[in-house]
Amino acid sequence: MKINVKYIAFVLLSISPPSASVFAAELCLADANITAIEVGFVESSGSECPDGGNCIRFEYENNTALGMNSSGHSYVHYKMNLDDGQKGMAMYNMLKTAMIFKYPVIGLTTNGYCKDKPSIDSINIY
Repeated sequence: MKINVKYIAFVLLSISPPSASVFAAELCLADANITAIEVGFVESSGSECPDGGNCIRFEYENNTALGMNSSGHSYVHYKMNLDDGQKGMAMYNMLKTAMIFKYPVIGLTTNGYCKDKPSIDSINIY
């Protein structure tokens, strides 16, 4: 039986995992202070709350991330909202803790929505 080496190489390359750069997180918030948190569909959220009112919106100031506004509002990515079980509640609790104790936060996204309407999917409080 003769094996076509070019075909095998093509198949192996086409099923190889994507490179890590595709999943690289983008920095949306750096040293930002959370000043307000809204839960659910609010008038100002418009189409940015697609999860039937289970979204988490927050306001921030003192953001030092390059290329980002120093203050404004952001959303938690739709896969981390209150209808997504414990991870949504954990995100809400972290934001609430950062706001109450005035801890600075770092907010990252892997979905590419950092510039126009920030939508973070991970947060670091320090």
